[in-house]
Amino acid sequence: MKGNRNIRKKYPIFVIILSTIVTYLPYFKNTFGIDTSTMIMDQRQMLEGYLSQGRFGIVWLYDILIHHYNNQLVPFIAIPLLAISGIYCYFIINKYDNKSSNFVTMLFTIAFINNPVVYSQLYFKMQTLPMIIGLICILLGMHLSLSEVRSWAKIIFISLLFAFSILIYQVFVFFIFTMMLFCLLIFKDKRQDILRAMLPSWLIAGVIYGLVYKLSALMI
Repeated sequence: MKGNRNIRKKYPIFVIILSTIVTYLPYFKNTFGIDTSTMIMDQRQMLEGYLSQGRFGIVWLYDILIHHYNNQLVPFIAIPLLAISGIYCYFIINKYDNKSSNFVTMLFTIAFINNPVVYSQLYFKMQTLPMIIGLICILLGMHLSLSEVRSWAKIIFISLLFAFSILIYQVFVFFIFTMMLFCLLIFKDKRQDILRAMLPSWLIAGVIYGLVYKLSALMI
């Protein structure tokens, strides 16, 4: 009985990992578009292009972590990170949602990680790792928003997580807003905590992005 219970607990994790590998399996083909070609030939030129688009977070991550872009190495880092993100998302929902079954939670997580929007953003491999880091920042912010802790430090930390994701790519503004609506819909008993944490954090993150953009424009 205990063995069956353990299998029931673990099978969603195996399915999430397997579905992520199957979805992103074509990612291992060493193909690249014109943007990636530019990154391989002249990384600084491409990063300056990102700066002009206001995507400062990608440039910071490259300057700190990714000194030499490797097109072939990206899938071996990206797919495990996506699987970890999916498992993390599953555990967040499973922990705070007492009504949905493990199967429903698993299906939502698979749809969250393996959807066309995420896939299309990862098509250009040069932005893959920063995009996944932005996704993880949003999941961390979501997790903190659902926690019982109530303090300004919590809101500031969530704001920084959201701000960094927006600095990676502005589209995360809408992603954060969508996640906030999702949390309000699913975690009905935590609506006050969600609004107190996520709404001000989302707004502060927008202000931080605006300030960084303005300061960058003045420096240029």
